[in-house]
Amino acid sequence: KEIDNIMKRRAAAFEKEESAPQAEQAFFNAASQNKMIDNYIDRAIDQTDLSSAGLASASSIIGGTPAANLNAILETIQADSAFSTLQAMREASKTGGALGSVSERELSLLTNSRAAISQSQSPEQLRKHLREYKDVRNKALSRTAKAFEKDYGYNPMKIQQENQAEQSQGIKILRRIR
Repeated sequence: KEIDNIMKRRAAAFEKEESAPQAEQAFFNAASQNKMIDNYIDRAIDQTDLSSAGLASASSIIGGTPAANLNAILETIQADSAFSTLQAMREASKTGGALGSVSERELSLLTNSRAAISQSQSPEQLRKHLREYKDVRNKALSRTAKAFEKDYGYNPMKIQQENQAEQSQGIKILRRIR
């Protein structure tokens, strides 16, 4: 029985080692997506004022207005919110298909399940909700990194930060040489 347990632990360790590169790539893809949406959120916060949100949101149907520009960014953020929620629900399902097809109304509800991001809100309220959504996304990525570290013994975020610091240092050295 003891030998069976040892063999099972070795097999599990081997499977983890084999799956680490794919898991790491999936993590970095998620981190990249997170950074992209963070940039959209920052742009939306910067563009949110009395000329683009609240009562001015009615002018979002007129191309080239501050409200139309903000609306385009918010649509990307809202789509991310909906699809992130959908993905989380699918991953929580054993078969991944428990949701079936999703109606437009359900997708709208999913969009607002993580953050109440509506251009018709006051600028202050919209900026607050955008910051909250950004915080939720970053906390989720941090939890994912911690779970990855628990499973594989290292934190890919820390390694990425160290690599970026080394690259930055290398660039500084090359600039001094020139």
